[in-house]
Amino acid sequence: MNKRMSRVALLTLLLTLALSLSASAALADLQAEAKSKVQNITPMELNMRLEMGEEIFILDIRNYDEWLSGHIPGATHVHRDLMEMRIESLVPDYDTEFVVNCKSGGRSLLAAEQLMRMGYKNVLNLEGGMLAWIKSGYPIQTDLGTFVSAE
Repeated sequence: MNKRMSRVALLTLLLTLALSLSASAALADLQAEAKSKVQNITPMELNMRLEMGEEIFILDIRNYDEWLSGHIPGATHVHRDLMEMRIESLVPDYDTEFVVNCKSGGRSLLAAEQLMRMGYKNVLNLEGGMLAWIKSGYPIQTDLGTFVSAE
């Protein structure tokens, strides 16, 4: 009985690993396809445009805890899971320029592609996400105020 349980456990582990590798490959394929369609903007480019007063809708799709830890000043938070349901009420003009961001740029890349599929014409992905924004030393906003990151 013990050998049988060990074999079942091993088979379960192998199946889980195989499914995980398959999912990772599928995600990599989705991201590669999105990269071919979505244009990136660097933190430096975005910061310069914001400092010049350009109107850009910054959509932060991270989870709420990530948002609370700090976000780009002026950004709007919509969790990725709710984006398709809420975006049209927030941004009814399909010509609005968007910058979508997440923690490192992966989720926002896929979200930016989805916004383009929905008909939004000017969608950019923040290259490197909030990690790159903070590393570049640009301001972040929290409930306590706006700060320059000390990275």
